[in-house]
Amino acid sequence: MNQIILSILLRNGVNAVSVQPLACFVCSNKRISHSFLEPVTGLLALGCVPVLYGDVVADQKMGFCILSGDQIVSYLTRALNPRKVIFGLEVDGLYTDDPRNESARLVKDITFTDLKSISAGEVGDVTSGMKGKLQEISEITGVEVDLVNLTKKGTLIRTISDDVSGTRIRQS
Repeated sequence: MNQIILSILLRNGVNAVSVQPLACFVCSNKRISHSFLEPVTGLLALGCVPVLYGDVVADQKMGFCILSGDQIVSYLTRALNPRKVIFGLEVDGLYTDDPRNESARLVKDITFTDLKSISAGEVGDVTSGMKGKLQEISEITGVEVDLVNLTKKGTLIRTISDDVSGTRIRQS
């Protein structure tokens, strides 16, 4: 997935550079406890877009753990204060129910306050699926968060240009 995102950004003229999480983060019991953000901030200073992703990192209690991309985004948002955060999904955004159900409706616009009323199930991955993603998103403050379907051609570039086809989560 990292290579796909990187390729799309580079093809569209974005100076994107992949940054390996193992080189920047140490966890303790599956939560980031230490970071070395100089590679990220250095790339930003050069006008590049650092692209990070979930991966295996060192964990002081467990030896190693899976650090989710969602936790990385939440952490970096607090550390770097970006204008916008984009979460790439395999569905169009946040739904009122499991998107496979016919009754499910896409939530186009929601506030962080209203987000607390959404319940999401865990989907069979180590990062708790949408439930884990919403937990990390709820820790983000002061910035718009967009949830979009990255399996659809052109979605990432349109979202960067503020044409959001998924869910926009905004401050109250």
